[in-house]
Amino acid sequence: MFAPPGEELVHQWESEQARLRLQLVEEDTEAWQRSPDFCGLERVGGVDLSFIKGDDVNACAQLVVLSFPDLEVVFVDGNGLFHYRGTDPMRLLV
Repeated sequence: MFAPPGEELVHQWESEQARLRLQLVEEDTEAWQRSPDFCGLERVGGVDLSFIKGDDVNACAQLVVLSFPDLEVVFVDGNGLFHYRGTDPMRLLV
């Protein structure tokens, strides 16, 4: 059964969000970001974290990196094994 997070945990989340807000970059910083065809961009990637319905502990994490613009797979990490729930599996992959 799901229990709402405690007050201390919510405070930790709010503090982390405030800290991360200070690092937010709201404008493009790379030349390829300003180019309509993304000239200079060489790699794109994606991360997926899938939770198992009814399991509050385990999840599967996967990272895939593709070349750009041809979108050939150049790197895969995460073998589909179960990981503990949360974003730590994604952080380890990246």
